[in-house]
Amino acid sequence: MEIVSNGGTTLRAIVAAEITHHVGVSGSSGASPIGLSNPGSLVGLTKRYMPARILHADDHEIVREGISQLIARSRPEWEICGQARKGEQAIEAVRALQPDVVILDISLPKASGLEVAARITDMRL
Repeated sequence: MEIVSNGGTTLRAIVAAEITHHVGVSGSSGASPIGLSNPGSLVGLTKRYMPARILHADDHEIVREGISQLIARSRPEWEICGQARKGEQAIEAVRALQPDVVILDISLPKASGLEVAARITDMRL
């Protein structure tokens, strides 16, 4: 995803997710997991089986609000359960809220998004 601001600066976001559950596809032989070779099949299953609680960390309010609105319009069953402006706030929010997904800005104040991601991973929630 790339967002270009009016000032000409560019924000690049990296999204990483660990899949811990497999949903079987009805009508297939056996209970095989959904393959990523058919991403269209994930859309319907996401709506029915995988509501997500999302924490979004970004130091720019306009980006936080914009992404929140995009998620609300495209996936109303997903919930923005929290927002953070700084790296340390994001870590505290993950500990308190235990979201399913965390969206991190790479350049957060106090602790970069990469540092925050490593610390969240070490928490093993």
